Amino acid sequence: MKLAGKKQATESMGEIAVGELDIVLDANPFHELTAIESVVRSHQERLLVLQKAREALKWLDQLGDTDGLKYLVVEDEGVPERILFKIQ
Repeated sequence: MKLAGKKQATESMGEIAVGELDIVLDANPFHELTAIESVVRSHQERLLVLQKAREALKWLDQLGDTDGLKYLVVEDEGVPERILFKIQ
């Protein structure tokens, strides 16, 4: 609790928060399972966002001649957010 700069709470159950980071002291199998579930859920959500981006960009497959077309993809953690096309 000294590290977190807080007084000990009676219901903390061995968990402390340091800024945005949660720290579990004396982790047990329940804590490990919860952490794994959280990671899997995060990956599932990211995959869903990527699948939606792919669906939204299917119309690009129908473009014929793309000579002289340049583009820049702006991403957030590997997920396309904006595509800038420039015709030369």
